[in-house]
Amino acid sequence: MRNILPLAGIAIGVTGLAIDAAMIFPSMTVVSATNPVARSFPDVFVYFWSYFTHLTNLWLVVTYLA
Repeated sequence: MRNILPLAGIAIGVTGLAIDAAMIFPSMTVVSATNPVARSFPDVFVYFWSYFTHLTNLWLVVTYLA
């Protein structure tokens, strides 16, 4: 049981990252009404990475305040 829960948590986290990447990358690399300029892959990757950095920092603050 001790080994199953951390592996399940890692699997859930990786699945969440994959779902978010599948939503963010295609929408940022093409031109649309909400995205007037198509971004390059490195630019989208930096956007994606900074999004999760800010999200993680937010949850750290919430955890510290709790």
